Amino acid sequence: MTNLAEDLRQAADAVALLRSSRADLAALPDAGALAGQKRIACARRLLDTYAALMAATIADRSRPELGHSGLAAQQGYLSPEALIQNWTGSSKGDAYKLVAVGTMMADTEAAEKLVKEALSSPDTDAAEVAEFVAKVPWHAPIARAVTAGTLSVDAAESIRAGLGQIDAAVTAEKLGAALESLLAEVSTLNADDVFKRARRMRDHLDEAGIAAREKQAHDDRYLKVYRLSTGTCA
Repeated sequence: MTNLAEDLRQAADAVALLRSSRADLAALPDAGALAGQKRIACARRLLDTYAALMAATIADRSRPELGHSGLAAQQGYLSPEALIQNWTGSSKGDAYKLVAVGTMMADTEAAEKLVKEALSSPDTDAAEVAEFVAKVPWHAPIARAVTAGTLSVDAAESIRAGLGQIDAAVTAEKLGAALESLLAEVSTLNADDVFKRARRMRDHLDEAGIAAREKQAHDDRYLKVYRLSTGTCA
């Protein structure tokens, strides 16, 4: 996506050509109806990208450290998600999705800008460039795909939520490799299927952690109490 504004304008014009009455749409042949649905999906994807970027802007201006001077607080809301939900009439989940994906995009853009600046500066050595590169988040390819228009906001959130976060057992490198494999498949999957696939990948990466948690849950369910010779319990 080289120009989000121009792409959205063209997509909206293409949808407008479908006209607006139920009778106009009912008169379309099957091929026309399918083509029309694709036009609408394209426009919605672009608009969702805009919505995510705006949500990130609102979230940044509502950072907790800003206190009552933050944008959401000024408008009487406890969080940017609450503000977005109220103003858009969406669900809480949709508001969180927009903030999460938009923030992911903003963080990626900021990190990659630093890398670009480091590479273009004659005073920056290879070690410093590597340090900036290391700060690019593992989920950067998700943000790039949304920006490029090859991944919807819904699918991006499904990947983010499905793969989860870095922990002691699952490193950024492991998540990055799983993400690369997943992005090669998502063009043929809907958002629900993307989440299921991402969750299975996470489970595979986290098998040791899952086994430990299941053992702990089993132990918690079957806690045994023993009476010692002293009369106390253990």
